[in-house]
Amino acid sequence: MKGWEKMTINTIQINVTPLRVWDIASDVATWEKWNGAITEIAPHKGQFRFKLRGLGWVDAKVILDRATLSMSYFISGFSSREEGRIELAICGDQMTSLTYCVTHEGLIPKVLRLDRVVDWRFGRLKEICETGSVIDAMGPGAIEA
Repeated sequence: MKGWEKMTINTIQINVTPLRVWDIASDVATWEKWNGAITEIAPHKGQFRFKLRGLGWVDAKVILDRATLSMSYFISGFSSREEGRIELAICGDQMTSLTYCVTHEGLIPKVLRLDRVVDWRFGRLKEICETGSVIDAMGPGAIEA
């Protein structure tokens, strides 16, 4: 794919067990609860389609590996592509280290500060893992886990 490319890599600590984080993060059908860009999710040809806020539907492929507590995903549409990898590690009794690497290619990273979007997204995942809900930055109220 021609265009711009932007990679974001970060590690955050989440104050719950890795299995709790895994249960939430691997439930793709509920990603819109912590990923504010996704407004709707539909199964599609053994994978998924995500409806993105202000853009419409894109194709998504998700690969889950419970044995290693890692996952990869690939989202494409609108002359852009997002690839991500999430890895969980035990970091204490009730602590998880979550490392994410997200690469954006195409037209969208040319105009948006996607590193901040990615950090915000995983901050919401941390919040829903630790509290069971997340404040919906796109509107009033909370979304329950």
